[in-house]
Amino acid sequence: SASPGERLIRRGDRGETMFFIISGTVEVVVGKNKIPLGPGELFGEMALLTHSRRAADVTAIEYCRFLALDHSEFHHFTAKHPNVRAYIERLAAERAEKNRQQMQVEGNGGLAAAIVQGK
Repeated sequence: SASPGERLIRRGDRGETMFFIISGTVEVVVGKNKIPLGPGELFGEMALLTHSRRAADVTAIEYCRFLALDHSEFHHFTAKHPNVRAYIERLAAERAEKNRQQMQVEGNGGLAAAIVQGK
């Protein structure tokens, strides 16, 4: 569970756990993009699947309850339910692409501003 304002995931941390939201709302921040997630949605899957560092900050907006799976629980569960793993992998790939596009837009905005300012 989490209280409003509680940081659940910090960008750059190791990804050991993913979360399924049972109740409440969280906010995922990737660059300047803020994405609300609510009951029935999940987060934390990208780092768990890729064994990479967290790519976003996630903060509870409301009181929240979660189902959390660590790395071994996730792999045990998805070995028995390959359709769930396929869904989560597809979702992670879509999110990674959106994050990449967002970072390019933000990066190009910075470049355009520098050109306009003559830097």
